[in-house]
Order: sequence, then structure tokens, then C-alpha cells
Amino acid sequence: MTKRQMREKRTAHVLIIFGLVLAAVEIYVIWGSI
Repeated sequence: MTKRQMREKRTAHVLIIFGLVLAAVEIYVIWGSI
């Protein structure tokens, strides 16, 4: 595995985590407004 592939994999992980955090915040806001 090259360094570039490793960096792309790490970027993908960051994007997945970022997406999960955004989803969690949206759910929290929706539940908070009920």
C-alpha cells in the first residue's frame, strides 16, 4: 500500500466519522425540538 492510498483511506474515515457526527447532531436537534 502506498502513502497516497493510506492518506485516501484516512480521508474516507474522517468523512464517515464527520457524517455520523452530523447525523447524531440532527437527531439530537430534532428530538430536542419535540
